[in-house]
Amino acid sequence: MTYEQFIDRVQWVGHLDSKAEAERAARATLEVLARRIGHKEAAHLLKDLPARIASYFRHERAAEKFGLDEFFDMVAEHEGAPFQEAIHHARAVIAVLQEQVPGAEINEILSVLTADYADFFRQSTILARTEK
Repeated sequence: MTYEQFIDRVQWVGHLDSKAEAERAARATLEVLARRIGHKEAAHLLKDLPARIASYFRHERAAEKFGLDEFFDMVAEHEGAPFQEAIHHARAVIAVLQEQVPGAEINEILSVLTADYADFFRQSTILARTEK
């Protein structure tokens, strides 16, 4: 999958109005996720993603501890979107991420996250399946 295909898929799954909106959503979601999972887990994802998407995961510090609501707050702030819109956008990004990255790598990410994140990842997958 190329960068453009990744962004196009985020736009499609999330019913976003523009490619620019999908790019902002992808960048915000993945950069905040990288902060949450830390540099070791983020590094595992780099080989499975287009270079430009992988650059959003370049995080040099240990994992930060914050809950799912704070994750959404941070995505909303980074993206410049309202909270509920940021949740919807993040769900589309996570759905596409899970389509691109092997299940074993996703499981490694989930192993460092709390159960509410695992539920969010599952719900995101369901969203993507309904959009194919």
